Amino acid sequence: MHGGSYIAPERHGASTSVTLEGETNPTWAGLHHGFPRLPIEICEYIIDAIAISSNDFEEYHMKVTLRACALVSKAWVPRCRFHLCRIVNITSYDSLVSFARYIKSFNDLPSRVLKLRIGPPMEDFTFGSGQWNQTWVSFVPVLLPRLHNLQRLHLDCVDLDQQNVIFWRNYTLFHCDELDLDGLVCSYPPQIARLVSAIQPQKLELSPLLGQCAQEPLATRFSSCTTFKRLKSVDVTLQYWEDAVVFFRVWSMSGPHLSSIKFRLTDRIPDRADVADMCDSIGHMFRPPCQPVEDAQRPISVEVQLNSVLFHLSRALIGSSTRSVSPRDPHQPEAESPSKLVTHNTLEVQLSYNSSDIAVLVITRFINDFDTVVLIFSYNIWSNAHLWQSLDAVLSKPRATNISVELKPDQRMRPIDSSQCPKELQSIALPKCTARGILHSDCLEWGCTIHQS
Repeated sequence: MHGGSYIAPERHGASTSVTLEGETNPTWAGLHHGFPRLPIEICEYIIDAIAISSNDFEEYHMKVTLRACALVSKAWVPRCRFHLCRIVNITSYDSLVSFARYIKSFNDLPSRVLKLRIGPPMEDFTFGSGQWNQTWVSFVPVLLPRLHNLQRLHLDCVDLDQQNVIFWRNYTLFHCDELDLDGLVCSYPPQIARLVSAIQPQKLELSPLLGQCAQEPLATRFSSCTTFKRLKSVDVTLQYWEDAVVFFRVWSMSGPHLSSIKFRLTDRIPDRADVADMCDSIGHMFRPPCQPVEDAQRPISVEVQLNSVLFHLSRALIGSSTRSVSPRDPHQPEAESPSKLVTHNTLEVQLSYNSSDIAVLVITRFINDFDTVVLIFSYNIWSNAHLWQSLDAVLSKPRATNISVELKPDQRMRPIDSSQCPKELQSIALPKCTARGILHSDCLEWGCTIHQS
């Protein structure tokens, strides 16, 4: 890997070899005089093998091992630092200055940084009370060189209200594919959209918000829909329903490539009135009013999980090609005409015994905009007669275009123990849908013992 001649024990440290540009170290490695000495090339080859990781768990142990290796010998430090630069954790102004000084000393190191975390020490829990000094966060992109291969930027417990006014302009210097906002503190929710617009990631992960967010007028919700040029997926996890209400009302993220939105709420099951307001915002996510006409039919997926309620809105493009035979030459091969793409909207709702009223409300709100409604439920739903009566009344209402209703079992559902075919049981539960011919189900998916052969 690096040139250099072998150094005998009696010439301890007399000769050197270059490890990185401008940095030298002994060509042997050993703990003491009697310890077997190996050429530094072999030691570096072993360090390179240690630095291989395929997931976060292996990555954590890889960093611990490399730090331990760096303490073995000064000859091992450059190569360990070379690999440790892939994942950087900046927790204070001193660590920022120290890392900036080191990474600027070698031309090869800036391109090695793949993941960057900015936040308090992971073992320090005092930052929640305002004891974490983060006045330096605004200047991180300016003090560091350009990180051309940066893949993931993680902002942990950063208070946007405490940042310098040049924070937004400085962070335009960061370009990465993934942006992770964990425990973000803000009192003005559009700041989140402004930060995403500055960095332009392809994937956004937003974890529980800290602090109280002020509600903004709905008129400003979609003021910046065209600024998210690279955004493809958004993954949001919130803890409290109050934060979710504000987040939905000020949603302003849309773009020509946004195709996946996932939202999870770990709090209690919301009230019907709260869900009714949320459904309007979910509809805007699925079909933004500011979206250009040419992008209105692009595929998109919106998945919302509210405790035990899960519903999934998806739009896909399907096409069919027709074949035509020339009347002049009947023996000529059939020619395919250009396929015509049409949109197909699917609403998938997972039912549970405790959330049936919320599920019916969601279906009622979205049913007119979808071609297929898929109901996924567990075995204990069969005993909820009120739920089936409500679903049958909502799904069987006449509308301009007929919908298709599909019933699918939960993967954790046990087979139905009955002498009747599950399809017959479903026809009894939804008689109006059966009469209209919109109910579709495969009894074999339900473990039918009658038609199993």
